[in-house]
Amino acid sequence: MKFKRVVQTITYMPHFLSWVVVGAFVYQMLSPSSGIINAVLVKLGVLEKPIFFMVQQNMFVPIYLLTNLWKSTGYSIVIYLATISGIDPQLYDSAAIDGANRLHKVLYITLPALFPTMCTLLILNVGSLISVGFDPIFNLYNDATYPVADVISTYVYRKGMVDSQYDLSTAVGLFQNVVSLVLVLGANWLARKANPDYKII
Repeated sequence: MKFKRVVQTITYMPHFLSWVVVGAFVYQMLSPSSGIINAVLVKLGVLEKPIFFMVQQNMFVPIYLLTNLWKSTGYSIVIYLATISGIDPQLYDSAAIDGANRLHKVLYITLPALFPTMCTLLILNVGSLISVGFDPIFNLYNDATYPVADVISTYVYRKGMVDSQYDLSTAVGLFQNVVSLVLVLGANWLARKANPDYKII
C-alpha cells in the first residue's frame, strides 16, 4: 500500500503543478552543481565530472519528451482508469467461465472498451501536433538550445512580444491554427470511418 501511494503521488502530482514549477524542478535535478542526477552518475562512474544537461543540444529532445511524459501520465491514467472501471465486471466473469486468461480478457474486453476513449483523446491531441506546446518548451529551453528547441509557438511569442513584429506573428499563429483545425477535422473523419460512434463532431 505504501509503494502504491508513492507511485500514485509521483505520477499524479506533476499534472496539478504549473509548467513553471516543473521546469524549475527539472533544471534543479539536472544542475551540474546541486543536481541529484549528476551526483548519482558521477558516483557510479558514468561521468567523470558533472555536466549541464540543459545546455546540451543533443539532450534537449530526450529531456523534453521524458518531462512531458511525466507531466501528462497522471491525467491519462485517471481517464483510462475511469473507463476501465465502467466496464461491466460480468464480462470478465463470463470470459473466465469460458476459459479466458488475463491476456484474453485484455485483448477482447478491456482494449475494445478503451478504443472509444483512445479515439477521443487522439482527436483532441492531434490538434496540438503542430503547436507542440508553448509552456513546456518555453520553460525548458534556453539560448544554447534554440536551434533544436524552437517551435512555432515560441517563435510566434518571440517575434510578437520580444521583436514587436505583430503582423508576422499574427500571420504565423493564424496559419498554425488553421492547420491544427484541418488535422482535428481529418482525425475526426477517420474516427467516423472506423466507427460512427467514435466521432466528436
